[in-house]
Amino acid sequence: MWSCNKRYCPAIVFIAMFCSCALATSRDMVGCHMFGHTRTVKINGCVQFTLTTNACRGFCPSYSTPSPNGSSNPTPNKSSGQLLNAATSWKRKT
Repeated sequence: MWSCNKRYCPAIVFIAMFCSCALATSRDMVGCHMFGHTRTVKINGCVQFTLTTNACRGFCPSYSTPSPNGSSNPTPNKSSGQLLNAATSWKRKT
């Protein structure tokens, strides 16, 4: 049967835990994380432009509620999320 030397076993456990933590990315982390993606759009005969989008990655709770009857909002529902929602937008420096 395999046995662990008292001298080396704690070091092996520490190294295994350190490596697993060091290799984690935002995709692997628990919770909701925002990330952005920028790309250049080129269409023949048209102006070239840069498009930046924001998105959430991970477990991001979201919900949708009906808009109030007297509101000037043209959409019947309002979607909200933990980091992003359809009611707000902002510019980000890239």
